[in-house]
Amino acid sequence: MMLKPVVAIVLFSLVCNATLANSILPTDRSSTVTYSLDRAIEAPVAFAHSAEDILLVKDMDGNFFAPKKHFNNLSPLHPGWTYQVVITKPVELIWNQNPENVLSPSHYYQPLKPKHFKSVEPTLSDMSILVTGLPPEGEIGIVTERGICIGAAAFSNQEWIGVAVWGQRPNSKEINGANNGELFQIFLKDSEGKQLNNYEILEGDDRFKPDELTVIRLLNKDDVDSLYGILPYHPNPFSSYFHITINLKDTCVIDLSLFDINGKKVNQLSYEQKAAGTHSFIPDYTKLQSGIYTARMRIGNFVSRRRFIIFN
Repeated sequence: MMLKPVVAIVLFSLVCNATLANSILPTDRSSTVTYSLDRAIEAPVAFAHSAEDILLVKDMDGNFFAPKKHFNNLSPLHPGWTYQVVITKPVELIWNQNPENVLSPSHYYQPLKPKHFKSVEPTLSDMSILVTGLPPEGEIGIVTERGICIGAAAFSNQEWIGVAVWGQRPNSKEINGANNGELFQIFLKDSEGKQLNNYEILEGDDRFKPDELTVIRLLNKDDVDSLYGILPYHPNPFSSYFHITINLKDTCVIDLSLFDINGKKVNQLSYEQKAAGTHSFIPDYTKLQSGIYTARMRIGNFVSRRRFIIFN
């Protein structure tokens, strides 16, 4: 049985190569431990002895170290700073400061601020997203089905980008994050404008779950068979009756919805099992205002998307 990850709040200070008091972190509760630190240490070095049992180490800004993915955008750990450690089973945290003990090095990616996407401010809960399949430069924005940007980051000539997405503050009347279980989408902004890539979910899910890790690969035209998924619209733009056509390789459950230009869900077209072959759906366009919309269909771990324009 797979154990649920659990968060441990860790306040770091340095005791050279020492085993922490009460340092065995269980999977059924959060633990707080304290070090006595005298210098900064990089996360892959600090956690070298415990990396196999750690899913994530995060700071309060959502930057994270994912040992099993060899990804790190955490700055070196600092005296007196608080970090979250997400584990999958009880683990004994043994502090390490010898770089030679790092068996599987992680590449450090400097966090870059986005200019196009404006995310909500950090809250008390977050989820970590890793995205690959990137163009040379650009930004990633992550938007909920209510049209809220819950996380964003920029990148430059890198294989991976890490994005923290933020959850709704408890008991807050203002909208400041994602609800637990809320669907989100990945948007790319590069030198050619805002792109609508299809993507594959390699690990995790595209619904907000605090302290989880989701890994996504953006797909280009060469990665996707154009005969399957959501087929091109004809005509596009249009001002009258239209239908959305999909083609399936196998019998499967589909989740097909329409979203407005801000990423807000406006229509659920289908959530059911469909046989292999071609199927068409007719949205109620009379309830849609003029503008740009996106049809999104998820089949298993594959997400297919296409834009269309309505003129009423």
